[in-house]
This record gives sequence, C-alpha cells and structure tokens, in this order.
Amino acid sequence: MRAILGQQLSVAAATTLLGQLVERFGAPIEPLVTGITHLFPTPAVLADANLQKLGISPPRRAALRQLARSVCDKVIRFNAPSDDVSRMLRALPGVGRWTVGYFELRGLSEPDAFPFGDLLIRRQVALGGKPLTPLELEARAERWRPFRGYAVFHLWAGARPPRIA
Repeated sequence: MRAILGQQLSVAAATTLLGQLVERFGAPIEPLVTGITHLFPTPAVLADANLQKLGISPPRRAALRQLARSVCDKVIRFNAPSDDVSRMLRALPGVGRWTVGYFELRGLSEPDAFPFGDLLIRRQVALGGKPLTPLELEARAERWRPFRGYAVFHLWAGARPPRIA
C-alpha cells in the first residue's frame, strides 16, 4: 500500500496519505503508544473501501483496491519466494518497476532491490548536474550489484539535510 501511495510523491505526502487511509479505514485501538490509534486496515476492508475522499488519482485508487482484492483472493501471497511476489505485483495494473523495486527494498528487505527511475536517486547520482534518465541510472547501478539497495538507502539519506539534535 505504501509503495503505491508513494508513487511520484514526496515521503511527507505519502506518509500523510497513509495516515489518512489508516485513520479512515483502520480499526480504532486503545493507544498504548503515543500517536498509534488505529490498526492498519485489512485487505478485505480496503478491497471495498471508497478511497475517493483521500484525494488520490483514480488509477492509484484502482491499484490499491486491486492489490487488496488480490491479497484477499490469494492471487498475491507475501509468504511466497521474493521473485514470485515481485512477479505477482508486476502483474497488477498501476504497479510498475519503481513500485515493485521499492516494495522489494522496504517490504522484502532484498539487498539488490532497485526502485527503477527514482527521481531523487537520479538527481543524487548526477552530482548537481542534469538528472540522469531512468535508463542511465539503471546502467550506472549495475556496478552496485549485488547491493544496489544499500546504495539506494545511502543516496536517499544523502539527499536529506542532516538532523540537528
């Protein structure tokens, strides 16, 4: 869900949307931790949810609902081998190479996962020049195998200003 919501959005915007999704469709709980008031909605709830009021595009809404339906129908099984999960996700409409790469990286902890065409990474690797094209970045990232995922995390971290305590 987070990978689909985060397509072509900033981390802050995707986090806000995810919070709204959880607040609207998740089951409320007695908070044991500050700020956690709802469980994440189940696939069954999201498969039939009216996502229009979240302010996301119709194709993205359709992709979220299709993902939820596919989990309910066991078309997508997250306990399958990583390659199979990736193949199942790629078969969904609205789920492209960036989304699958992001999911492999964050959801499956694949060390060589790569969110194809990520704009922030394209800018970071260009070192202040014109951002690389997605294909140029993919070619450059071949040198980082089998640990492209680690490079991605370093490049993302390097793009943020340092936190001052």
